[in-house]
Amino acid sequence: MALQLYNTLSRSLEPFEPQEPGQARIYVCGMTTYDLCHIGHARAMMAFDVAVRYMRFAGYNVTYVRNYTDVDDKIIARAAELGEPPLELAKRFCDALDEDLASMGLIEPDHSPKVSEHIEGIVTMTASLVDQGFAYAADSGDVYFAVESFERYGKLSGKKLDDLRAGERVALDPNKRNPADFALWKSAKDGEISWESPWGAGRPGWHIECSVMSSHHLGESFDIHGGGIDLIFPHHENEIAQSECAHGTHPMAKYWLHNGHLSVVERDEAGDWQQIKMSKSLGNVVNIRDVVADMPAEALRWVYVRTHYRSPLPYSSEALHDAMGVLARLYEAKERAQEIANTAADSDPSKLAKESAKAGELYKLIAGFRDAFEDAMDQDLNTALASSLVLDVVRTINRVSTDKVTKRRGAGLMRNALQVFEISAQVLGIGGMEPAAFFAELREKQARVQGVDVAWVEAQLQARLDAREAKDWAAADVIRDQLLEKRIVIMDSPSGVTWRIQV
Repeated sequence: MALQLYNTLSRSLEPFEPQEPGQARIYVCGMTTYDLCHIGHARAMMAFDVAVRYMRFAGYNVTYVRNYTDVDDKIIARAAELGEPPLELAKRFCDALDEDLASMGLIEPDHSPKVSEHIEGIVTMTASLVDQGFAYAADSGDVYFAVESFERYGKLSGKKLDDLRAGERVALDPNKRNPADFALWKSAKDGEISWESPWGAGRPGWHIECSVMSSHHLGESFDIHGGGIDLIFPHHENEIAQSECAHGTHPMAKYWLHNGHLSVVERDEAGDWQQIKMSKSLGNVVNIRDVVADMPAEALRWVYVRTHYRSPLPYSSEALHDAMGVLARLYEAKERAQEIANTAADSDPSKLAKESAKAGELYKLIAGFRDAFEDAMDQDLNTALASSLVLDVVRTINRVSTDKVTKRRGAGLMRNALQVFEISAQVLGIGGMEPAAFFAELREKQARVQGVDVAWVEAQLQARLDAREAKDWAAADVIRDQLLEKRIVIMDSPSGVTWRIQV
């Protein structure tokens, strides 16, 4: 199956046919950097992180661009609130964003442009639109795009100009010829950050920024433009209008991909579960760094990939806890596969499959895994299905690892099984850690969150070891049971004793 993508522009599933064979040029709207990145922002960036990963996995040469919006009304307002220069505040949060996304294992874009670095290009494109009659300068010094000049306006969102009545979804402004017209350039207010232009001191409007940055790095027409579903109108609609008018090129982007909203699942006053939009006013904003401080970042990635990127994503602490449990089983399977691969004798996996029903089950699953995984991802990047295929292998490894035949001669079979984790890590960003490192991180973070005294646990383990050496099996069992009451699980292995906190 060839890669199929749901194109918002056509409202249909389409085969991905890039403008240049084997190449994929992708632009994704990044974050407005006036605060820390929360898990709602991360949903969009995660969706396209996986998209880029899979396209590269599938053999495409991908050029990936994701911008920073470091000039914006929200930044100016926040900077004034904190008494900080706007660009300094924006840079501080750009740096914080980079740290947060790196902690989640997101790949770095090939280009990460900032609005402040493209002012000259923004002025040039705005002037071109004015010269061509698609935009006009108001007496206020603001410059507006005339939406009626673009006959295809509304083709992405499906909205019609007649429906955009004054006061509904568009701002009332006496300087506008049409209430739906939007700002390309905003005249500077007293004390605001500004740059010189033919229309006086000012700064860019929101939409023109992405048109300039995308065309600068990817050309006037490129393959994929992505972002959250909330950006379809007006942001992406306006991008199309100004870009296609400025360049005389159609289309601006061939495919438009949009991820669904993330909502927080909470109980209402009646005790019923409900999905609520994340917002500061409701006090339910969850920042990335707060999540990854308490658990391995892959748990959050798992929450994302278990839902198709276009579907709404209900988020809860329970879902995150469940994800952590899944990851524990995943890394247990990887650990067991590694142990057998390193200690068992080699045997032809196909012959081993005929000797053991359990080994045969795993052999069959692995043999068809890559094709099934690619088929899932080719269905509009269906990570929900792809991740379930990974879990099928995980569950089977955990069953097969106790099989005597496999433990004796299953090295080849388990080496093949380990390739599943490599694929998962490459595409989904999950399963690439060494198990010992994962469990060490999980233990450290969970111990802190649950108030577990690590020194006390280590002392108990030593006491148990002393009891076992003295062949006082009863005392050793008592210590193990006492630890288990506190959800501390002991693992004995040839390499030594480790412990984990149950999740």
